[in-house]
This record gives sequence, C-alpha cells and structure tokens, in this order.
Amino acid sequence: MVHFSFVIGILLLVFTSIQVRATVRLDKQSMRIAVRLVDGRSPNEGRVEVRYNGTWGTICKSKRRSYIETADVICKMLNYKRGVRIGTALVKGTGPILLKGLDCYGGERSIDECPHDGWLNTNGCHHRQDVRVICHGRKLVKNTIRRKVGLQGNQRPSAQTPPIKVRLAGGKTANTGILEVRYNGKWGLVCNNDWDMKDVQVICRMLGYPGVKKLKTTNFSPFNCRSWLVNNSCTGGESSIGLCSNDGWKKRLFCMSGKYVVVTCKT
Repeated sequence: MVHFSFVIGILLLVFTSIQVRATVRLDKQSMRIAVRLVDGRSPNEGRVEVRYNGTWGTICKSKRRSYIETADVICKMLNYKRGVRIGTALVKGTGPILLKGLDCYGGERSIDECPHDGWLNTNGCHHRQDVRVICHGRKLVKNTIRRKVGLQGNQRPSAQTPPIKVRLAGGKTANTGILEVRYNGKWGLVCNNDWDMKDVQVICRMLGYPGVKKLKTTNFSPFNCRSWLVNNSCTGGESSIGLCSNDGWKKRLFCMSGKYVVVTCKT
C-alpha cells in the first residue's frame, strides 16, 4: 500500500512539473507576440498586424464566422476595454501573412493562447482577407499618473502652455450649446470620440457652473470646421481640460465620426 502511494506521488510530481514547464513556455511565447492597428480612420480601429519572432505581418480572416471574442482578445492586448467589430480590412496589407484560423474564446491573454492553424501556416490566404477590428473607445489608463499629465500626453503644463478657454455656442440659453475650445489662439469644435460625463464635468467647471446636466452629440458643424481634441480622458476633478489625458492637440478640418460634443451645464 505504501509502495502504491509512493508511485502515485511520483506521477503527480511529474505531471505538475510538465504543467509548470508548459506554462513557462506559453508565457515566453506570449511575450514575443504583439499586435497593432494600422490604416484605420481612428486609433481604435484598423487592419490587425501581429509581430511574431520580430517580424510584423497580417492575420488571414477565417472562413469560419468571425467571433467578437477574437476582437476582444486583440483589443485587450492593446489596452482597450473590448472589441466592437471584426471583419475584413479596408486597406490591404503588404508583407507576410503570419496567421490564419484565429478563433478565440475571449478570456485569453494573447492571441497565441487562442486556437489557430499555426504560425506561418497560411497557404491559400491573400491580403484581401486581412483582418480588421474596431475596439471600444479609448485605451484604458493603467497608470493614474497619466490622467494628471499635460497637453501632449506625457508632459506637464508649463508657463509656456497656451491658455485654453471653452464656450458653448448656438444654444437657447447660456448654459447649453455646442462645445468650442480655444487653443493656441484659435477656436475649434470637439470630436465626440467616447466623451463621457467626467470630461464634460471639467468643461462646466471651467465655465463656472456647479456641474453637468447633459451630454449629447450633433452631426453637423454650423459654426466652423476646425476640430480640436480626440480621445480626451478626464477624471472629473481637473480644473481645466488641459490637465486631462488626450491624444494631443491636433488641428483637424472635420471629425471622422461626424459627431461633435453638445453640453448642458447645471445652473
């Protein structure tokens, strides 16, 4: 009986050792994998490119139904909350096609943990089948220090920072209207790329109102066509949107989404 227990113990030890080695190999493999979105209309969408063993290439769209869980894994690797859509790329890629048959369950840490047909096993694939995904909103901010940064994403405001002003235009009352921001001496509208009540709370504070009542969007720009700010991210406690995280102050002739921020503040 003792001899039998000893054998069982040895077998369990060997099995555990195999599991540990497999996990270590998987972690090392996953570290070699990176993804990016390119040729998209905004930072959160585009053709998926994957880096495997130091080489960037595309993913071939599976002939099976494209599951949103696969987009979830790709988007989470890029620090987005989840995937919104998966399909065929609008702009074909170039270079190698590295992967096909990708079919994730949604809980994987990396696409390399998902079922697929094997790396470089892409016979029959063409770039017209390159995968495209759309991720939800803006990237999640893992470091709270980033939410306190200045205008260019990783710099603090200084004395040389141009003053930022805001106003609400075209409303029936002074506390409501299309949001306009003056940056570097020029007024522009704001693209509504995933703005939320925390962002608008800062706007109302800058205008001297006690809080925000409503956030809406409009699909036209009757005042001017210059647009500032994409993917703004405030905590709600800032005294100015210049203290919020964003993708940088960039002049745009129009919003790709066609939607602009409309604010109503509490009085």
